[in-house]
Amino acid sequence: MCLLNANFSNNNQYSNSGTPTQPMTNKIQTKKKEILNALSVREIEILQHMAKGNSRSDIASTLSISVLTYDEHRKNIRNKLGLQSNADWAMVLMAFMS
Repeated sequence: MCLLNANFSNNNQYSNSGTPTQPMTNKIQTKKKEILNALSVREIEILQHMAKGNSRSDIASTLSISVLTYDEHRKNIRNKLGLQSNADWAMVLMAFMS
């Protein structure tokens, strides 16, 4: 199960009036804390660069790693967070956009 699915896609987070009971920004910040606890420092660096829209080769160059090492970090992030779709990735990257 994706680490994010617990709160982001839960439709039961609404009051009787149909308005959210917790603002989305609070949910994203809560998820960011969970993500930070689940990943290594290097994996967090990768996510931060991905959230800025940097390409895979630019990220590898900036971090002085090979593109294959970048790919391994990305795979580890996906596995640790249980990311299965592009929508899952989008939710994670939203937490790291500034």
